[in-house]
Amino acid sequence: MAEPIAPRSTGAFLLRLLGRSDNQDERAPLPFLAFLTMWGQQGTRGFLLAYAVLSAAAGTGILVLLNTEAELLQRQGYSTLIAVFFIVLLLVYRFSQRMLVANAAAQIEQELHARRQTIVRKTLNLSLRDIEHLRGERVVNGLAASYDSLSQAIVPLVAGLEGVVMLAFMYAYLLVLSPAAGALTAVVAGLSVLGYLSLNRQLDHTLRETEESGRRFRSYAAALVQGNKELRMNTQRRVELERDMAETSASMAASRSNNAHILAQILTTGTSVSYLLAGSVVFLLPMLADIPGEDISRIVMAVLFLIGPVGSLANSVQHFIIARFALDNIQQFEQRIDECGAPAPDATDPPPAAFDGLKLSRVCYQHQAAQTANAAGFRVDDICLELKPGEVIFITGGNGSGKTTALRVLTGLYPRDGGTITARGVQIPAQAPQWYCNLFAGVFADYHVFPRAYGLEASGLAALDHWLKRLGIRDELADDLSTLQTEALSTGQKKRLALALALAEERPVLVLDEWAADQDPATRLAFYTEILPELKRQGKAIICITHDDRYFDCADRRFHMSEGRMTPADAS
Repeated sequence: MAEPIAPRSTGAFLLRLLGRSDNQDERAPLPFLAFLTMWGQQGTRGFLLAYAVLSAAAGTGILVLLNTEAELLQRQGYSTLIAVFFIVLLLVYRFSQRMLVANAAAQIEQELHARRQTIVRKTLNLSLRDIEHLRGERVVNGLAASYDSLSQAIVPLVAGLEGVVMLAFMYAYLLVLSPAAGALTAVVAGLSVLGYLSLNRQLDHTLRETEESGRRFRSYAAALVQGNKELRMNTQRRVELERDMAETSASMAASRSNNAHILAQILTTGTSVSYLLAGSVVFLLPMLADIPGEDISRIVMAVLFLIGPVGSLANSVQHFIIARFALDNIQQFEQRIDECGAPAPDATDPPPAAFDGLKLSRVCYQHQAAQTANAAGFRVDDICLELKPGEVIFITGGNGSGKTTALRVLTGLYPRDGGTITARGVQIPAQAPQWYCNLFAGVFADYHVFPRAYGLEASGLAALDHWLKRLGIRDELADDLSTLQTEALSTGQKKRLALALALAEERPVLVLDEWAADQDPATRLAFYTEILPELKRQGKAIICITHDDRYFDCADRRFHMSEGRMTPADAS
């Protein structure tokens, strides 16, 4: 289960109000108002409550002063003291409101940072199989996308909280002026709440439609960029993709228009409530109660003063709905991560014995089925292999034969389903410890070059510089190798950079998945006849997946894979 947002800080407390839970307070018709009761339960929001009360009291005091001064003016009087108090209260109002919004927003942003870091740590602990199961786009969105919506909603939400306290103070003043006006106000406000609840349900539905349309359109946009070559060579494919993008864009526009329509209803309902209240006081209240005309004027002014906090509340309601939707997405993503059962970071120290090789005995692994629970995924089975320091092993086989899967099981990226792996004299558990994974450096077929040389200190950067020169691409990069700009590099050059980074890590085992496939003939020749022998002399154990039959004699041993099974082959 995803961790609930514990109320350990003001930011966590405010974010907790946005989530959906089984707590009694949060089942209230307006969870946005639950903070009024929760404040009393928590007792740790002193500064936030103080600023909110001070702001509301100052705003209400301004209204009282204006009504008092207006009454004096009707009697041909004027009070300089009231004018001074008015300026003082105005300054207090501005100060307390600014401090409330700024401090609460900062607290929420800090809590968002903490939540984001928690999810990043959990994601880093996932196995490669879990990452593939969650799918890359979903992981990226879960780590980044929803937080933007939350951040944009913070200031309006805090202003809405302040507006709620202001409404409470002004409503108390209205009750003092006229209990009948207070009762009439409660009726109109109740009807407005019912309208909001109906619109809230509609907006929640349309937001989910918009998110799904946006996800589909982003996937089509990625296909347009990544599949540009295929689109250029097939007119029909290009036409059909354009049609799908147009349909999805239209669906996205329609759902966003529905969102805007509902949000406009929420906003106009909120801003018109004060005018409706004023009209009710002028046209209905005289028929319900015997109230003098001068009292009606004071009541109308009090009602009109509600326009500001009511408008702020109405504006925050729409942001509240959007923010709660974003927070739901974050919590659902975290729950999906937790359901993967990611292990805690392994803190076990490596065995004291030096690396003397690897041994795989009857290792097997089965991919999870992609579509249905009853379907069986591809399986590699009965993998037996021994690898010694200073040994070069080639793995060959057709596409889909299981070469890459076997390599990922060997390196601990996939948790094996059976068999044993032994290293440094100990048997490796199915979920490989970090010290075991740290034995390997490599370049996979779907390799990634980070924008910074993570994990390399001064000696590592010096080694990186050496290998970049050996691979002929040092001049393509900046003098400072701690930051890597790869946009101008060709596919082959990026692979050479990836190999240089792997070699700079100076790990005992190097794994390469068809590294030479994108290299020019001269680089390929140098790789097989110069670099591999040099690494062999240094004592590195090397496993290469390759199709270069011309260089099979460069391996000490060769294994062939077919239909998920590995068998020895003649290296010559």
